[in-house]
Amino acid sequence: MTSTSSLDLVVRALADGPVDVRDVTTPRANEAHCRISPADVKGLGDIVCRDLGAELILMAGDDLRKEASAFFVHYLFANRTANWFLHASTRLDGAEPELPSLAPYHYPASRFEREMRDQFGIAVPGHPNPRPLVKHGFWPEGYYPLRKDAITGAFGDDGQPFPFTSVGGEGIYEIPVGPVHAGVIEPGHFRFSVMGETIIDMKSRLYFTHKGTEKLFEGRQPLDGVELSERVSGDTSVGHALAYCQAVEAAAGADVPPRARLLRVILLELERLYNHIADVGAIVNDTGFAVAHAHCFRIRERMLRLNKRFTGSRLLRGVLAPGGLARDLAVPVDLSSQVEAAVADFDEIVTICLNNTLVVDRLEGTGVLNPELAKDYGVLG
Repeated sequence: MTSTSSLDLVVRALADGPVDVRDVTTPRANEAHCRISPADVKGLGDIVCRDLGAELILMAGDDLRKEASAFFVHYLFANRTANWFLHASTRLDGAEPELPSLAPYHYPASRFEREMRDQFGIAVPGHPNPRPLVKHGFWPEGYYPLRKDAITGAFGDDGQPFPFTSVGGEGIYEIPVGPVHAGVIEPGHFRFSVMGETIIDMKSRLYFTHKGTEKLFEGRQPLDGVELSERVSGDTSVGHALAYCQAVEAAAGADVPPRARLLRVILLELERLYNHIADVGAIVNDTGFAVAHAHCFRIRERMLRLNKRFTGSRLLRGVLAPGGLARDLAVPVDLSSQVEAAVADFDEIVTICLNNTLVVDRLEGTGVLNPELAKDYGVLG
């Protein structure tokens, strides 16, 4: 079934369903857009996720009080198998924005809703976990940074403990980790409740270095946004920059030349490879196999130097642009052979790891994520 015929089924399901769906448009072959009331959000989620097999992959707030005296919340549902997207938007009161929580029925909505409450001041009654997500105790009262009229006030510690859930019982220990860590990584506080090696519960507190990237995008010219998107996450420069470029291209109806599309795929794969190699190294290092970790980072360095030869940047920056590429790239004649050699080197390290009983004993049966749970939690990647 093509994405076009699948989208026809989506549009018909919306028209025939019990939800009041308005202003349905299909600007592209695999996209549908519509408007709904806040009261119909759950009904739409049931139709799209339960009946049509889609997943909620994004929620975002928008402050349009100056233009429309309202806030808007946007939902993006996707069916990756059938390759279609549904974007639904709902209008909220500009003075006292309130949105019924979708989180009790669709778990991926949970963090999106908490973030919108912290950033926009949108109340979400019925949320099963109303703790702050982005907001820390140092934020001034009534400060919502993504509102257009947000004014940064004085920050100060309110002296109140963060509302972690305590787990008690015989043999249960609480282990705090962070927010300052031994490595050069972003700070995060994790509170583990454990019984032996079994983790009963874990609560995290992140966003210690939240920098308001969304706000930094406001007012920029489309070309100027690429540099910022490359720095959302340093080792995913291509991934974030490409997502930004594709959003601009979709909004402008721009086509990307075939050569640029091909080179974008090569850049994505180079980025995926060096990250994958580094991640495996970090995993085996956590089991105590430091030698394999060192070899993985040796291979990663090899890939970064290849990136430098190919693009002039170890992290593949400064290449992408809306509409294609910022400049053409001369593909090194040995690019393929160099990648194949690095992958063969990596495969050898993986074989050594899998033959090491220390590594296998620590990893087998640990962190198993079955498909049903992954789908319920909206796991991506």
